Amino acid sequence: MNSWAKDALDRLLSMTTFFETDDDRLTINISGTHYEINVCDLINFPGTILGDPLKRARYLIPGTSDYFFPRHSSSFESILYYYINDGILIKAETTPAMIFYEEIRFFQLNEKLIQTFYNDYLSINEDDQIEPNSWLKKALHRTFYRLPMNYFNSSFSTLSAVFNALAIYSLCLETMSVYRNLHNTMWMITHPSKPLNHTEGFKCSDISLRPYQFIPYFNSENVTLECFCITWLAEKKNNQNRHQNTIFIKIDLSLFL
Repeated sequence: MNSWAKDALDRLLSMTTFFETDDDRLTINISGTHYEINVCDLINFPGTILGDPLKRARYLIPGTSDYFFPRHSSSFESILYYYINDGILIKAETTPAMIFYEEIRFFQLNEKLIQTFYNDYLSINEDDQIEPNSWLKKALHRTFYRLPMNYFNSSFSTLSAVFNALAIYSLCLETMSVYRNLHNTMWMITHPSKPLNHTEGFKCSDISLRPYQFIPYFNSENVTLECFCITWLAEKKNNQNRHQNTIFIKIDLSLFL
């Protein structure tokens, strides 16, 4: 669209404001929920979408005096309170912080207020995290706690998914007898019943062997793969708690017994 056409459209939309006075009440439709507010409460915040008649006119329903916004209705109750109570913004406890943040950005509320809300609810206060003294633990701490929102973060998520898939693959291999090491297996001798005559021995056909306990072969590729996967997953689980000061690697050796 050319600049002159855009200016003409803006002037046409702004003509609707000529019929609105400070004493009028506007009806605002937020995804099917209707709200009413005085024009005098909106003009106190001319930098917002609702306070600017030109921006507000873009959402006017043709043929009516209502404004329609396909937004989150629960969050708009707090935004409406913001206009009525001289810029006081209160988020409801049932409203998710991310959704509320997107809503106040859409309606273009005060920039400082938006930034304050982001710092209080969404940002991670890295200054409160005490880094370990060891250089190795400090490197791991920065790697897991301070993931940048860029290519490295995407690569880290992909690597975690790969280790999850390898861990499942390794557990599936353990259930297959072809991958078990029969030489390092403890066997239990079983028989169907005890002989009636104690002088008689057991027949070879009556005796059977069944595996009692499989001892892992630590030089196999499968065990090595399990070690890497369990170490990675345990490390990732321990770092989910952001209030820890040190990093520990836990390996459950009972999985191999």
